[in-house]
Amino acid sequence: MNKREKAKLIAEAEVARGKRTRRYVNIIEIETMEKLDRKPSLKGKTIRVYSEEGFVPNSYKYQSSIDFVERDYDANGKKRFYVGSTSANRCAGNGALITVNQRAYG
Repeated sequence: MNKREKAKLIAEAEVARGKRTRRYVNIIEIETMEKLDRKPSLKGKTIRVYSEEGFVPNSYKYQSSIDFVERDYDANGKKRFYVGSTSANRCAGNGALITVNQRAYG
């Protein structure tokens, strides 16, 4: 990840955050992604880093979302970094905050 890509991710994260005060991506997650991106053993794999604030139990009364930063590859094999959002509800509120090819990492 170069400086331009990192700056773009930070800007995307700020837009995705909006007025939310919980479970958004910040510089910590982006720096974690930067470290994982440098690992040769993870080359060619999809990496997703969720907000460090974690998930909520399925029994949580209200819908909640969590942001993530992801690295994957397009059809030409070029790396893509982007910020996304998904439901924060998980069984008992447990879930891996870092996944590689949709499996827990670390």
